[in-house]
Order: sequence, then C-alpha cells, then structure tokens
Amino acid sequence: MYEIRDSITIPLNGRKIFAIYHKPLVKKRDWTVLFLHGFGGNKVGKNALFVEMSTLLAKNGIASLRFDFRGSGDSEGAFEEQTLTSLLQDAETVYNWLEGSPVVVIGTSMGGLIASLLAASKKIEALVLWAPVFDAHQWIDEWQYVPQDHALIMHKDRLVSRQFFEEFFCIEGEAVKKAINKLPLFCVRADKDETLDALHTEKYKQAVPQGTYITLEEADHSFSRHIDRLLLQQKTLEWLVAL
Repeated sequence: MYEIRDSITIPLNGRKIFAIYHKPLVKKRDWTVLFLHGFGGNKVGKNALFVEMSTLLAKNGIASLRFDFRGSGDSEGAFEEQTLTSLLQDAETVYNWLEGSPVVVIGTSMGGLIASLLAASKKIEALVLWAPVFDAHQWIDEWQYVPQDHALIMHKDRLVSRQFFEEFFCIEGEAVKKAINKLPLFCVRADKDETLDALHTEKYKQAVPQGTYITLEEADHSFSRHIDRLLLQQKTLEWLVAL
C-alpha cells in the first residue's frame, strides 16, 4: 500500500464540490498536484487518465487532488449553469481548501485554460498542460452564426449557457500570457488532436518560450490509446520530479 484516498466535500455557494485526495504514505514533495478536467469531463478522466496519474504520483511520494467542477461528475449543480467564471471560482475554491500547500496544476483541454487563468490570482509552483485550450480563436466563425436570443446553446450533446460562450470569446491572449509567462511550464500536444488545432500550442509557446513542449505523434485529444497515456504520464512524472 502506498497511499490513502479520502473523499472530500467542499461547499461553494450552496452547492457541494466532490473531490478525491490522494495522500502518499511516504511523501517526497511538499506540494500537491491539483487536476482540472476538461469541459464536459470529470475527475476520473477518459479511460481513468486522472486516476492513473494520481496513482503514479502517489507511488512517487506526491499528493494530488482530483475534483469535479460544479455541474460535472459527482459535484452538485447543472452543466448548463457552468460559465468560465464559475469554473475559475471552483478552481480557486479547491485551491483554497489546500490551505496554503504549494500547488502544481495539471489542466487538460478547457481545464488547461482554467489552470492558466488560475495562475493570475493564485500562487502556482508549476503548470502542466495536456492538449490545452489557449483561447477561442478556433471557433470565432461558428460563433457569429449562433442565434443571439438563445440563453442555452446545444453544443455536441449538451446544453451550454450563452454566458459561457460570451465569456470564453472575451478571453484575451495577453491576459493568459501575463498569468503564466514566468511559470515553469510543461505542455503536451496531441498530434492527431481531433478537437483543437495546433495554434493553441503555438500560442502557449509564444507566451512561455522557456517552457518544455513535447508532441505525442499518434495521440488524440483524450489520449485514448493506452501507449499514449503511458507516455503522457511518464513524461509528466519525469518533468515533475526534476523540478
């Protein structure tokens, strides 16, 4: 046995955020890794990606915390109530729950953007981004055709609030750059990403030219293949333990 897993409940504005805290029996780092899942995802991750990474971290003496944003997974709230503001508020609240422990953030997809914005208001030791969103550049043309009188918009198979999209399209690249440009950054691009174009990663490179960037040539956006998940986890762990 190498860890203890605790179920955590964190109250926020009358709702409950549910999380899992992984505490290694032998701690080798003072900091805790905080996971921020993607839009429509959850604290488990596709193919249990986040569970596997938390397990690997615990085996190497590193604590971690996985949580569901309100409206996702086990946390209370409705998905269509999510906004960029609410996602960032959730991340800040969970960060605060860690009671001043040094924090490293792993963000994937939209969670990568939230992780970057979190760095503007909270002290983060390092940032790990897996197939991250940088801004809304990729969807600007589509947005102009969305009816302006709809409070909820169907996105794939989910209803999403108009406020979410309005806030998303107001994100400025300079604000993201300012939040993260001095942080240690490890960024992984999936070369066969079916969701994000390559410009997201290029913008991160421009924002943090001193960061570490790798590409998994056969990986898709969710790192669905077992071999890609193994590579992702191992490369991430190697970078973290070298901090």
